[in-house]
Amino acid sequence: MSTPDPSTHPPAVPPRIGDAAALAWLLGLSLLIVTPDVLAGSSVHLTSMIIVLCALAAGLCSLRMTVVAALLTATVRPLLYLAEPPASVADGVVSAVVTAMIAALCVVGARLRIRREGEVFRVRSTAAALQRQILSPLPLSTAHVEVHGLYEPVEEDSFVGGDIYEAMDTPHGTRVLIGDVRGKGLVAIGAGFAVLTAFREAAWHRATLDEVVDALEVALRRHNDTAARAGAPERFTTALVLAFDGSPTVRIVNCGHIPPYRLRGDGCGPVPLGAAGVPLGLADLVPDPRPVEEFELGPEDLLLLCTDGVTEARDRAGEFYPLEDRLPAWQGLGPAATAEALRRELHAYAPGRARDDVTALVLRRVGATGPEPAAETERT
Repeated sequence: MSTPDPSTHPPAVPPRIGDAAALAWLLGLSLLIVTPDVLAGSSVHLTSMIIVLCALAAGLCSLRMTVVAALLTATVRPLLYLAEPPASVADGVVSAVVTAMIAALCVVGARLRIRREGEVFRVRSTAAALQRQILSPLPLSTAHVEVHGLYEPVEEDSFVGGDIYEAMDTPHGTRVLIGDVRGKGLVAIGAGFAVLTAFREAAWHRATLDEVVDALEVALRRHNDTAARAGAPERFTTALVLAFDGSPTVRIVNCGHIPPYRLRGDGCGPVPLGAAGVPLGLADLVPDPRPVEEFELGPEDLLLLCTDGVTEARDRAGEFYPLEDRLPAWQGLGPAATAEALRRELHAYAPGRARDDVTALVLRRVGATGPEPAAETERT
């Protein structure tokens, strides 16, 4: 499955309430206000509440529906004077003029709100588009793996995350990264880009996987030092860094991330690994380096990597998405079909706007399995 190209669709501010729904409740509330007033006669005066409709529209609806609410507000009260004349002509005129002025102010307020929301939305959308442009579009293909997946960033600024991924050929085989910056906002994206840039450089030049991870740690520390001087909070990043060399053996360093899941003919589940290392940015908290581990991946096996936008997706009852329980249903599917099945299930399980970036990679080995290249000499 391929990632969308946001540059082909200019951002537009989504309405808080659609015009059809807004018109329905405007008319409904108008009837609820006007009908008792007419039936009760002079004993009840509810028409003054009609101005509330205009205020609600100004805060929630499009400019067009706010104008409709303003016209409705400005005409209902004078029309009702035909059924129940005011105490004096002067009272009626003053009441009508004040109502019209308030309605006009509501329209002006709605216009200012929509303009401001448009500016904020464009900034948020630009940040998300930049994030998608810097990340390599899916699917990816290297000499040793094919990678399909889904990447769906949340475009609200208060919920923008820092999911990152990459798969690239290097002189040392294929290196793969998936990571998730802890925290939200544009600062999280900056931390993610710092790690991603360091990975692209280190994956090519560093001979061993632990050296690649060390380079990511240094890059994030430098980013945090710069952020701290600017008064921004420091960030840490969970990540998986993997190495493929054409053999069935996969090397991996887990930096506090969700473990990978393996889908194979004889069963599905998390890859059995030891305790995860600490996230990137927190290496000073532990005395030992993060371990480099190995596991086997057959030529027909699939490997699923994801961020917590997948595992922490919630249904309407607040229950987390049971990813591990769903894996057996995808046995026999290819990487693209597995990624698409995951996407469909997530959208059905947690409908509406997600609260975190959703990123998943589905990998399968490619190429003939021949003699192993010279193995990496990992640090113990």
